[in-house]
Amino acid sequence: MNEVSISPEVAGKIINKSAQFIRIGLQNKRLPFGTAVKISSHWTYHISPKLLAEYIGEDNLKKYLERGDEDVKEN
Repeated sequence: MNEVSISPEVAGKIINKSAQFIRIGLQNKRLPFGTAVKISSHWTYHISPKLLAEYIGEDNLKKYLERGDEDVKEN
């Protein structure tokens, strides 16, 4: 099963914050829509579209994704 993930850059655009804000928020477990995992010295991120939609309101996420400025990838 392929799970969809949104990049920190796109999540930042959606909530009008920087990608760095998203990364640090996930690393510090302050943002409830994804996880950050440190492997050696490298961080990886998973941002759930479902949890992000709940955080900002599903209609707002759909509007953003429908504009075609998406960077949603399959892991």
